[in-house]
Amino acid sequence: MNENFEDLKNRLQSADPADPNFVVSQSTVASAPLSQRKRAPWGARMRLGLLSGASIAAVSAMALVVSLSMPQQPLIQMASGQGSGKPEAVSMAADASMGAKMIAPTWIQYEHDGSALSDQAGRGKVYQLVLEGDPKQKLQELANFFGIAGEVREEEWSSKEYPTFTIGTQERQVTITWAGTGTFYFNAWDPSSYKCEKKTVELEDGSSYETCEPISTPELIPSEASIRKEASTIFKQFGLEIESSKIRIDRSEWGASAVGAVQVAGQDTALEWWLNYDGAGKLTNVYGHFAKPVERGEFNTVSPKDAAERIKDGRWFGSPSSSVWNQQAVSARAVDAPVGAAVSEPAPATTTKDVTEPTTTDEKPIEIKPEIIKLKLVSSEEQLLMIYDKSGGAWLVPGYLLKNDQGWFDAVISLVEGVIELPEPYVVEPMPATKQD
Repeated sequence: MNENFEDLKNRLQSADPADPNFVVSQSTVASAPLSQRKRAPWGARMRLGLLSGASIAAVSAMALVVSLSMPQQPLIQMASGQGSGKPEAVSMAADASMGAKMIAPTWIQYEHDGSALSDQAGRGKVYQLVLEGDPKQKLQELANFFGIAGEVREEEWSSKEYPTFTIGTQERQVTITWAGTGTFYFNAWDPSSYKCEKKTVELEDGSSYETCEPISTPELIPSEASIRKEASTIFKQFGLEIESSKIRIDRSEWGASAVGAVQVAGQDTALEWWLNYDGAGKLTNVYGHFAKPVERGEFNTVSPKDAAERIKDGRWFGSPSSSVWNQQAVSARAVDAPVGAAVSEPAPATTTKDVTEPTTTDEKPIEIKPEIIKLKLVSSEEQLLMIYDKSGGAWLVPGYLLKNDQGWFDAVISLVEGVIELPEPYVVEPMPATKQD
């Protein structure tokens, strides 16, 4: 026994020193069992962290030696398909008719220059979104609040991984999915709420049909103050503690909506609640989450300049709060991007190039040359980003909004390598276009 122990101790002493980019904290050690990976991403070479004196005093010498000899596990095993993937885009168009020129596909490739960004690394906290309680009981509480009668039923698309339950009818119901962020949904859509004007549309063949064009009734839509008050009441009833002034209201002649974000350390996150009113001022939808952020540790982060290098990888994207889109719209006088999008890249305006028709009768592949668009990254902003792991669980992790000189940005995770186990890399390429006789 002593001989085996001495051999183990000698091997530990000759191992590589700790990675300067990664510090193991007590919370990291405690959360390691969350991962199912049996081997660390660094391979066989161990990375030893420094434990505090209190930690060392808390365990026996033998236990400490054995625990340090184990490979460090990643905290999160990231699911594939996060964000929108690689920032390259493809636009294809072709006319294969005889005697016509063929329009070549355009392969858009972005190059990001991050030389103007800071090279200062830092630290950031990671939060796991945790579900607690009985989903059926919470669903019944929702049904009671919204006045919906009926028995709890499991939806046909429900599964062991994503159990989904409903009370009510298709016209008026509450639904809960007890996975991920624990989303719930109230629906009371009534198409008859809208007033409309009947009209007859005449067709060229002499036939006709009746239509009913909607008429706006802005006087029926609640005031902004009333919407804010009701949204605050509903949100707080089911767990979202938010100041009324921080609820974002969008009101028009055709309806209204309210959005409230779960805040962590005073910052909006992508964990958002919302409700909608139809054109007649009736509450039609409420959407929220039962998952709560639980801190899982503080970790080192790379600098904004180093994070910029991750854009082309395509696996480091996360979802920011939709409030950042609103800020972007105000500053750029632009239309808000879709809520929950992971990368704020707009659909690129592509150019087409004519390619001379092949002179032979054989099928000829058309060479695809990328159109390079260079972007200058001008600033960065720290932002918590939401990602999902392989089991469907959700996390909030440190990241940056890397803003470019074209008025949009990429939302990139800033955690050092090793905290997250990335999904397998993938390549998105256009299929080669061909010309057939």
